[in-house]
Amino acid sequence: MRALLTAEEAKRVDAESIQKFRIPSLVLMERAALAVTEALIRDFRPGINTRILCVCTYGNNGADGLAAARQLHERGFKADVLLFGSREKKGTEELERQREILAALNIPVYYAYEMPVLAGYDIIVDAIFGIGLNRPVKEPYASLIKAVNNAGARVLSIDIASGVMATTGQAEGAAIRADETVTFGYAKRGHFLYPGASCTGKLIVAPIGFAPEPVLTGTENWVRCPGEEELAFLPARTADSNKGTYGRALLAAGSQEFGGAACLAASAAYHAGAGLVEVLTHKDNRLAVLNRLPEAIVSTWESETQAAQTLAASAQRAACIAAGPGLGTGQTAHRLVHECLCQNLPLILDADALNCLAAEKEAGIGLMKSRQALTVITPHMGEMSRLTGLPVAELKKDSIGAASEFAGNTGTLVVLKDARTVITDGKRTWLSCAGNSGMSVGGSGDVLTGLLAGLFAQAYAHAKGRDDTLLAALGVYIHGAAGDAAAKSLGERCMLAEDIVRHLPDVLK
Repeated sequence: MRALLTAEEAKRVDAESIQKFRIPSLVLMERAALAVTEALIRDFRPGINTRILCVCTYGNNGADGLAAARQLHERGFKADVLLFGSREKKGTEELERQREILAALNIPVYYAYEMPVLAGYDIIVDAIFGIGLNRPVKEPYASLIKAVNNAGARVLSIDIASGVMATTGQAEGAAIRADETVTFGYAKRGHFLYPGASCTGKLIVAPIGFAPEPVLTGTENWVRCPGEEELAFLPARTADSNKGTYGRALLAAGSQEFGGAACLAASAAYHAGAGLVEVLTHKDNRLAVLNRLPEAIVSTWESETQAAQTLAASAQRAACIAAGPGLGTGQTAHRLVHECLCQNLPLILDADALNCLAAEKEAGIGLMKSRQALTVITPHMGEMSRLTGLPVAELKKDSIGAASEFAGNTGTLVVLKDARTVITDGKRTWLSCAGNSGMSVGGSGDVLTGLLAGLFAQAYAHAKGRDDTLLAALGVYIHGAAGDAAAKSLGERCMLAEDIVRHLPDVLK
C-alpha cells in the first residue's frame, strides 16, 4: 500500500514538516537534490565527458535543480544550468540561496537569452515546474518543454514531469516526456493517472526527511494504491471448514447470445475462494456452463417471470449477488436487475445491469439509492458516462473526483474501471495501478465481477466486521496482478480474459 497525494496534500506535508516539526527547508531541499543526484548517477550512468543540463525556473523546483547541478559538479561531472528567464528576475527565497551558492563556487548559470543548444546534451534534468502547476502550459514555457523533448537527451524530472498536473494527471498543452522521475516522500496521483503516467517514466519515491505519516494531519483521506501486502486481508480459511463456510455467490449472467460471460464470471468466483457458485442464466447456456465449470450450480430461465422468481428463490441461499455480465438489456434483463435490487444482500452490478439502470435515468439511480444493503457498481468509462450523463472526456479529467461524487450521492461503492481503476465509497478511495493493455479484451470485466462476487461471498458468510472498500480494492488489485502475470507469460497482445482466470492462482497462492 502506498499513498498517492494531491498537490495540496503534498504542500501540506512540506509545510507541516517545516513549521510544526521544525525540519529546516534547506535541509529538505539538500536531501531532495541529493536524491536526484544519486538517481541520475545510478540509473543514467554518466561518464566524465557526459554533458548534463539542469533546466530550471524560479520556484522551489528550480532551486532543487540548482542544488542538484552543484552536487554533480562536486562529484566531478559537468552540469550546466539554464535558468529560464532574465538575470535580474528574482525567485523564491530558496532559489536565491542556491543561486548565491553557485555564484560563490563559480558554477555558471545561463539565462534564457544565453540558452545553449539543447541538442548538444546527453542528459537533461527537468526542474521547470513542480507539483504546483494547475493550468495548461503556455508560451514561452511550452516551447521550452518541446525543445527538451526534441533534444534527443535522456530526461530526469524532479518531483513530476513538467506540464503534468500532480492531482489529476492531466497534461494539457506541452509536457515533458521523462525517462525517470524522482519525487519526494510520497508519490503523487499524477504519476499514475493518465496521461501523466505516460510522461513519468521510471518513478523513484525518495525519502528526504518529511515528518512520518502517523504524525501528519489529514492522512486518513489520502488516496492509496493497493499492493501485494493487501493480500493479508483476504477472508481467512480454516482447517475445520466446509463449502458453506466460504459463502454462496449468486451470479445473474448470460443471455441467450452471451453465455460465455457467465462462464468467465463463475470461474473467477470459484477461483477467488467462494464455497459455492450458482449461475442463473438463459437455458441455452446450461451445458456450456457445466462443461466449462462442473462445480457450478446452474439455474436457468426461459421467461421473464421465471427468471425473476428463480432469482428471488436462489437469493434466499446466497451470501451475495452479482448481476450483469452478458445479461443483455431486454425486458428480462431489466426485470432481473430490479429483482436483484429488492434483495437484502450485498449486490455487485456490472455491464448490462448498469446499462439497464442507465436506461431508466433517475428511476434507476433512485433504486440504487433506496437500498439498505451494500451496492457495488463496476462501470467502465462508457457505462459511467451513461449513468452520470457526463462525457467520457470530462470523466477522465478527474476520474477520482467523478467516482467519489457519484459514490457519495448514491450511497454506492464505485469501482470505476480504466487504465487506472478508482475504488471509492465517497469518503475513502483507492487507486489500483496493476494491470496492462492485454486486459483490454472482451470478458475481462466479467472476470472482475466474478472475482468480487467470490470475495464478498466469503466475507459476508461470516458475521465478523468487514471493510467493504478495502475488499473491493483488493479484488481489483488481484484482477490486475493476475493480468500482469498473464502478460508476463503470454505477452499483452495474445491475452484472453480466461488467461486472467488461469493466472489468479499465481497471485492468490
